[in-house]
Amino acid sequence: MKHMKMFAFLMILAVGLSSCSLFNVDVDSEISGVLDAYVPEAMAKAADDWHPLVAAKDIDAQENDDVQEYSDNIEDIVVNEITATVTEVSHEGIILSANTVFYLIGGTKSAEWSKGEEWPIYVGATFTFDNLGTSYDDASKIILHAAKTEGESMITIGVDGESSMDGINVKIKITFGTTFTANIF
Repeated sequence: MKHMKMFAFLMILAVGLSSCSLFNVDVDSEISGVLDAYVPEAMAKAADDWHPLVAAKDIDAQENDDVQEYSDNIEDIVVNEITATVTEVSHEGIILSANTVFYLIGGTKSAEWSKGEEWPIYVGATFTFDNLGTSYDDASKIILHAAKTEGESMITIGVDGESSMDGINVKIKITFGTTFTANIF
């Protein structure tokens, strides 16, 4: 009987310690993808001189090295920063309209961001999206679900907006700066 009590005590202690934050590790990581937007040449000039710019890309959240390392132990993911960086342009002088929206979709959830003003496009131009309302929280939930759920690891990033020029190609890297919390016990 004495051994049974000791065994029960050790089991309760082990379960308690395994859920203890003492064994949690925070890992800063990034999940990113590059949008490749092509705006074909217009057949006729539009009255407002804006041209549709649309692109989307699927990203497998479980291909991230940190997600793979801690996959079974991830408890939380917090998005700390979201940036858009222009990595390639085919022409100089391109401007994205103030109506341009960047988005993240995963499962049944989505989040979106807008610069809210015209954005000159050139290689190296970077924009950090503000954390308005619940947008970062929504992005955190989407990425956490994709990182933890087998068979549902795909998330979609995209842009839906307008360009000041047609016949162009623009590549924009969307980066989600995250902190993963994983229990290493």
